[in-house]
Parts: sequence; structure tokens; C-alpha cells
Amino acid sequence: MSIIQAAEDFVKEKLDKEVVEHTLRVRNIAVKLAEEEGADKEIVELGALLHDIGYIKGFKNHDANGAPIAREFLNKQNYDLTKTGRIINCILRHGKSLKPEAIEEQIIWDADCLDRLGALGIIRMTKVQLKYNLCKPEESIPHLKTILENSFNNLHTKTAKQFARQLVPFQKKFFKELDKQLDIINNDFDFFYKIIKEA
Repeated sequence: MSIIQAAEDFVKEKLDKEVVEHTLRVRNIAVKLAEEEGADKEIVELGALLHDIGYIKGFKNHDANGAPIAREFLNKQNYDLTKTGRIINCILRHGKSLKPEAIEEQIIWDADCLDRLGALGIIRMTKVQLKYNLCKPEESIPHLKTILENSFNNLHTKTAKQFARQLVPFQKKFFKELDKQLDIINNDFDFFYKIIKEA
């Protein structure tokens, strides 16, 4: 069994379905970014597969908590120690506490951010912030907008920035429509009249 397959199986065994789906999307995005940016694809693929393994211990500090779990897994696979260190750096540097430096670290960061953008990202991040109590329910929409804006503004690679620019128009349209519909709560029925006039 390849190290990539072993890592994928490990993640599927240890993490819940939602995190696994996110992880596999991040892996696919990261591999494409690695191809475009000339990064080490194996380091990137393993880093992406293991980047959220710290969720085993919960959301908080999952980057720091994930590093020893990933190291133990890679050691059991007799994986190269130097490459293991590079993968651990990818995991540690995809959170808020440490800035990504190496191109592989930047790619894991960017792939994780790109998965937050677009339709799936909006759904996933809404669930994540409520599941892990990242904000009060009434603050969820402004908080979500901030997360997505920061995800876009903090990308590192040229390829990720190009890809993200394609997702921004959808986001803007989504939040504009959401704001209109939320105005109904405030009895602003201009929303309905605009729909009737356009029909």
C-alpha cells in the first residue's frame, strides 16, 4: 500500500464524514496547486491529507494537536524523517499561529482557504462556526463574511489567487441576496416588490 493510500485510509478511519470530505477536497486542490506552482507533490498531498488530523482532539488548536498525531502515523509507516518534518510544518502552518513559509506550506494554506470559498465553503463554514461555537448564532453571518474575506485576502500563491477571483462574484451575489432576504425580518418588503416588478 502506498503512503498516500495509507494516509487517506487513516484519515477516513479517524475523522468524521464532514472533515473527511473537506480533507479530500483540500487534497485535490492542493495537488493541482502543486502542479502549477512547481512544489513537491508528495509533500503537498500528504500534508493536505493530514492537515486536519488534529480534529481527533477537537477543533481548537487542531493544527498544533495534529502535528504529533501525523508524526506518529508517518513514523509507523517508516516514512523519511526529513519529509516527515516538512509535512509537520505544513500542518503546523495551516492555522493562525504560524505563517506558512515554504511553497508546500503556502499551498496547504491556500487549498484550505479555497475550500472555504464558493457554495460548498459557505455551507461548510456556517456549520463549522455553529458546531464549534466560534460565534453567537446572531453573529454568524457577519462572522462568516469576515472568514471568507480573510480567506481570499490571505492567499499566497498566484494560482490560488487566480482561482479565488473566479469565486468572488458568486460570494458577492450570495450575500447580497441573503441581505435582501434578511431585510424581511426588519419588515423591509421592498424585496418582494422588486421581485414582482421584475417578473
